[in-house]
Amino acid sequence: MRTVFALGLAISIASFVAGCTTAQVTQPVRVGADTYRVSSRTSSGGTGPARDAAVSAARQQCAQLSKQLLVVSSSTNIGSNEDQGVVDVTFRCLAAGDPGLQKSKSSTPG
Repeated sequence: MRTVFALGLAISIASFVAGCTTAQVTQPVRVGADTYRVSSRTSSGGTGPARDAAVSAARQQCAQLSKQLLVVSSSTNIGSNEDQGVVDVTFRCLAAGDPGLQKSKSSTPG
């Protein structure tokens, strides 16, 4: 029941984010074991909305797999118009007890 609720919430959030921006997001592509890449492009609003949309799509992918999101890396490119942006996010979908999640939390400053 919780998984269904979490999936519904993730889809709702992704729909909301997509409705608030002009971001075009690709489907996540598997690039390794439990590792995926997603890209997002905006024609206005800069790279912030593009990154938000890409991370939302990544979170949704992991929720569908009943796993947790770990962002591995991201890159940002600004278009010819500074209001445009492209963000590529590489991420992993890991089980709740995976040691990789613990390492990422301990290496996060603050």
